[in-house]
Amino acid sequence: MYWKLALAGGPAVKLCEVAGEYLPAASWTSDGAVLVVGDFATTVSRVSGDGAKTEVVFKMTDRRDVTVRSVEALPGGGGAVITLSMGHASDYHVSAVVVNLTDFTHHVVLEDAGYAKFMPGPAGNGYLVFTRGEAMLAAPFSSEKLEVTGGIVPVLSGVRSAPEDGAPGFGFAPKGGVLWYEPGGMIAAKRRLVQMDRKGVRRRCQRPWGLFIETVEYFVRWAPCRG
Repeated sequence: MYWKLALAGGPAVKLCEVAGEYLPAASWTSDGAVLVVGDFATTVSRVSGDGAKTEVVFKMTDRRDVTVRSVEALPGGGGAVITLSMGHASDYHVSAVVVNLTDFTHHVVLEDAGYAKFMPGPAGNGYLVFTRGEAMLAAPFSSEKLEVTGGIVPVLSGVRSAPEDGAPGFGFAPKGGVLWYEPGGMIAAKRRLVQMDRKGVRRRCQRPWGLFIETVEYFVRWAPCRG
């Protein structure tokens, strides 16, 4: 079940219920709707901001071993990028798929790409940043054309990610910095949280300076605070 709560206060607004939300994943679009993963992680639906309308924008019908792992709305509201894992147990195959939110068509843009995230650039261009093993990679991407526009380039090595589906240990700060885990094996105390800015300067995070950092095993999120 998904709810919306205003930061200024007031009652929570129920948006929708989804079946089998064991992978809670949602993303706000630029027009105030929200994309949610549901139906036991096999569909992506667009829910209006008031919860009055729900429509399925993506559904896999030709395979039963496909799981929607993540969804992210792209700038402009015309598309979204989702991560699909195909297969079972140790035989996983992960792909980045772009969904057109106008005609609901979709196509694979990157193979072996764990949890692709869009880092914006000028004029609707930017990068899809994703994990492959312990490497962070990036591919130039147009959020207007909904397609990769160049070759894959390496960004970082030693980034912690889940071995079965590439669940990432990195996230972007609002102004474009990168936050990520360096792997520490099975020993949690050896894992380090590190920040890198756009100039490539790195520093280990000793405490959340002016920011609260939410970490859930592999997922990293930034949330700004004022005090």
